[in-house]
Amino acid sequence: MKLCIVLPTYNRRELLRATLNQLEEQRTSLSGVDSRIVVVVDGSTDGTQEMLERDFPDIHMVTGDGSWFYTRSMNEGFRYAQKFSPDYVLALNDDVVLDEGYLGKMIASSALV
Repeated sequence: MKLCIVLPTYNRRELLRATLNQLEEQRTSLSGVDSRIVVVVDGSTDGTQEMLERDFPDIHMVTGDGSWFYTRSMNEGFRYAQKFSPDYVLALNDDVVLDEGYLGKMIASSALV
């Protein structure tokens, strides 16, 4: 199964970092799931892009000019995600706090595998 996770962000580097750390930790425990993360950075000026390039090199980044806001950011993220031909796309905000094992539980309860 292929899963793509799309997160939009704007000047919330530390919240995004915490969410990505949670996702990375949970992705490693998923078996049989090819998962990708797409972060849409809409013109952030707080070092978000640099942090992603340095600390999360496997994450895919789409950049906007600061005028995309939520809806266009999500649409651009979904469009980019289609490059991976995912079976499912999960939309998350950059400030979520995931329960332990969230991704695995979601997949199991949704009969996605």
